[in-house]
Amino acid sequence: MAPVRACALTALTATLALGACGDKGTVTGPPPSAPNTMKLTSPAFRNDGTLPKPFTCDGKLGGVNPPLAWSKRPRDVKSQALIVEDPDAPGGTYVHWTVWRMMARTTGLQADIPPIGLPQGKNSAGKTGYAPPCPPKGDAPHHYRFIIYALKEPIDAKPGAPSDEVIGKIERAALARGTLTATYSR
Repeated sequence: MAPVRACALTALTATLALGACGDKGTVTGPPPSAPNTMKLTSPAFRNDGTLPKPFTCDGKLGGVNPPLAWSKRPRDVKSQALIVEDPDAPGGTYVHWTVWRMMARTTGLQADIPPIGLPQGKNSAGKTGYAPPCPPKGDAPHHYRFIIYALKEPIDAKPGAPSDEVIGKIERAALARGTLTATYSR
């Protein structure tokens, strides 16, 4: 009887450990599709460059969002949204941040300043707001995609909405997008 209990306890422990790795909050599939006609940049890093440490979990205060700037929005844009994700995460794409209801005239976000008045969704860690990139130590560099979307209409999601709900609404309203990718490893 003791070996059966030991096996059951081991299986239960393994199941709980896997559930704590963040798989629950991951999404499957690619980001919402739309023509990649917008230009997204950051004064802090170049496309396909390394994400600087201040914007990761290894930065001061546990990491802050990087500054972002975008241009080449379509004329008929009514709102904008941002997704930050890691497609290299174990268990599926890890969503680090969703922000929406940005006005059509918005052209960027500053570093370390939460977008006041803008709704933010739950990230894959289950918390609302920016989850700084924090790949497992020893992993190959992970790719972090910052994706800005021009939307044909504002999306209707409550602050703290699950990332899959927000991403689904972005998918239905997306007119155009711009992508900026950075890598990071520990």
